[in-house]
Amino acid sequence: MRTRYFTLDALRGFALINMVAYHFCYDLRYLYGLPLRFMDERSGFCWQQMICWTFILVSGASASLSRRPARRGIAVLGCGMLLTVVTFLIMPGQRIVFGVLHLLGCAMLLTAGFLPLLQRLPPAAGAAGSFLLFLGTRWISSGFLFGARIFEPGTVSTDLFAPLGIYGPGFFSADYFPVVPWYFLFLTGYFLFGALRAGGAGDLLSRKIPLLSAVK
Repeated sequence: MRTRYFTLDALRGFALINMVAYHFCYDLRYLYGLPLRFMDERSGFCWQQMICWTFILVSGASASLSRRPARRGIAVLGCGMLLTVVTFLIMPGQRIVFGVLHLLGCAMLLTAGFLPLLQRLPPAAGAAGSFLLFLGTRWISSGFLFGARIFEPGTVSTDLFAPLGIYGPGFFSADYFPVVPWYFLFLTGYFLFGALRAGGAGDLLSRKIPLLSAVK
């Protein structure tokens, strides 16, 4: 019998509740013009990033438990592509070219492909290394890699590399989470969960958290 890690359910529920609340405020602010100024400020950006970080880390942790990561990855990526088509047709001004669903689908497929290698790495070292790679590539879209400028953003003339965090001046996506750097955060969740289980935190991760664990 497989162990159910209810803490992951709770974190996913927490992120879902926040996502609904965030998009409710987003629609009120940007579609209906209500003066919710905090959505324009750093607080709104931090709220959005907290939600996405939680989803990505939890998805990475869940990938370590999945029996068919490639099949799930194809399904999630398909949903992302459908969302791209719908937003282009219905509201092109808020089109989503490579959003969080695209990222998660690609991340699951990459993890399925690299699984033999990932399983050989010590979880704690993998988590630390993945997070360092995430920090080092965090500003690739601005031309920085590990703090060093490698290109000027204005010199890029194509959007072909947008899934990797590099795009031209006319690129726009209302929701943008390229594989680089975000796949490294996904891997951080993958390895961190493995490290917690290896460290004897399985019982703690298996405890139910009322209400949050029920939100799926």
